[in-house]
Amino acid sequence: MKNSKWIISDYTTEQIEEIARLNNVPKFVAAVLLSKNLTDREDIERFTRRDATSFHNPYLLKDMDRAVERIDEALDNNEKITVYGDYDADGITAAYILYTYLKTKTDNVDYYIPDRIDEGYGLSNSAIDSLEDTKLIITVDTGITACEQVEYAKANGIDVIITDHHTPLDEIPDAVAVIDHKQADCRYPYKELAGVGVALKLAYALSDCDDRIIDKYCHIAAIGTVADLAELTGENRYIVQRGIDSMRCTKNIGLRALFNAANIEQKNITASTIGFTIGPMLNAAGRVASAYMSMDLLLSDNPEDANNMAQRLCDENNKRKNEEKAIAEQVFDIIDDSDIKNDGVIVVTGEGWHHGVIGIVASRVTERYYKPSVVISTDGQLGKASCRSVDGFNLFEAINACSDDLIKFGGHKMAAGLTVAEDKIDDFRHHINEYAKNILTEEILTPKLYIDCEIDIHELTTSNIEKLKIFEPYGIGNKTPVFCICGAVVRSIRISKTHAFLNLEKDGILLSVPAFNKADLFADAGEGDVIDIAGTLNINEFNGTVNAQMILSDWRYCDNMYIKRDDVVQVYRLLSACESGVDKSFIKAALKGVSMHKMYICMNILQELDIIKGVDTCGECIIFERSTNFNGKTELENSPLYNQYKERRR
Repeated sequence: MKNSKWIISDYTTEQIEEIARLNNVPKFVAAVLLSKNLTDREDIERFTRRDATSFHNPYLLKDMDRAVERIDEALDNNEKITVYGDYDADGITAAYILYTYLKTKTDNVDYYIPDRIDEGYGLSNSAIDSLEDTKLIITVDTGITACEQVEYAKANGIDVIITDHHTPLDEIPDAVAVIDHKQADCRYPYKELAGVGVALKLAYALSDCDDRIIDKYCHIAAIGTVADLAELTGENRYIVQRGIDSMRCTKNIGLRALFNAANIEQKNITASTIGFTIGPMLNAAGRVASAYMSMDLLLSDNPEDANNMAQRLCDENNKRKNEEKAIAEQVFDIIDDSDIKNDGVIVVTGEGWHHGVIGIVASRVTERYYKPSVVISTDGQLGKASCRSVDGFNLFEAINACSDDLIKFGGHKMAAGLTVAEDKIDDFRHHINEYAKNILTEEILTPKLYIDCEIDIHELTTSNIEKLKIFEPYGIGNKTPVFCICGAVVRSIRISKTHAFLNLEKDGILLSVPAFNKADLFADAGEGDVIDIAGTLNINEFNGTVNAQMILSDWRYCDNMYIKRDDVVQVYRLLSACESGVDKSFIKAALKGVSMHKMYICMNILQELDIIKGVDTCGECIIFERSTNFNGKTELENSPLYNQYKERRR
């Protein structure tokens, strides 16, 4: 993973202090208000209140009137309706909302969720054939590219209504109604609804806009919205805010069983709980088993059955994690051992990789190498792929530019899926990299860490951190605020498995900072180093003690880090006791207040002074040779590097 470029918001001290004074908030909260363009009380109130005016009229969606008319006709004539969903959490929750709503109107309604492995994504002719007696199919979270399948359904006497949120192609299916706010001629004012959001709008319209529908389903819609990584702005923010409140007291037997199985405290559910626990568990069934498990759980009215299903979902989620880990290790090995890693877009192929987890693996590839990635699983004839991108590279447009190489594809600018003939994979790899060549600049391929402001450590209190809650729920489009503390002195670092725990000091204040899954980043850091840290703020409650805390996202050595004469002397004396090499673990134990990082700087200083040469810091030992001046006298000030670090001392 490349080092992130820190981009600290450039608001002036005067701007921040003015907003802080006007709104009676700490300066770091004022900086977040500025970053979200919330500069006066009216803006802040509009952002924080749960205003139903954010929930737009569903009839602004193109074809909503046609869809309602056709569904009402089917209900009046007792025609069989099938809700056709998708196997991820967005598709499952969307199917749940529309199916259970229609179930209150008719018994002649069913639902269908395709199998990820056997059928793949979207509406298929074979599925249509299996829908006995169905006269009307309503898709949720899918269908916007299903032109051929809609024609096949019509030829078999079945009408189709499409509800979707994915990006349309040039040709729109000739269905009875096509509801997708991303159609060019759709005047709906909010363009970021997830599939479940569109399904909720349809149920709301069918109910004659009865607000009880929102009360009944917003918590289900919140799950699909967050799990599908939809932006938590505008209408989505309203749905998720209201949905989380509802979820904290839901009576849904299946969800309560899921909370219990996953050790979720219902009263403390947040968007993060959905994104990291609830969503992945509902997704797990569709990834490695059958999405019907998740649908059955949501529909369950028997606590014992629900508990059993929830436990099975936990087991499937663990199975998914193990499968994902195994495939990811294979993928990383393939990339690291080939020239693929040098491509702008990483296209990696393997036979028999589980289709249900390659999307997560693609995310890990993009995170590790910070490049767009395409992970393809082949079966001897076809390859099915999941694709992930980085900010600034529209993946959907890139894949569309290579459409001649593909059988089918679909998705968004940041994530997509595709099917390709195995003998066309090399062509696709070449063409997508040719397309990307002039787009993927060094700037785009450098990860960015956007920081709201440098925090005054004296403001870091639990009561001040509480004031950040006005910005929740956090997610895509409404990121968790990130702050930095610059010039903190490391007092100690404790490593526990993959985690590091830092004890830092600044301005006489001690601060404990956990760095979860980042232990390997601190191999060379240690006591006495002066560092900048960036991270998110939270309130840590442990053993009855409540403390303000920063969770580390990234760190770097501070520009104010300095080297003392005693540091260089200590390193020289250590090397004097060795002939040509010294074990790194011995160095860490022997040096006091000199980290490995400082050790390297001191050795560079000694090289400048011609005291040592031939330094090799790779491996477990540091190798060096004694140079001409090893036993002679010299002045440290003759080293430009020493002068550079000496002058930093405050």
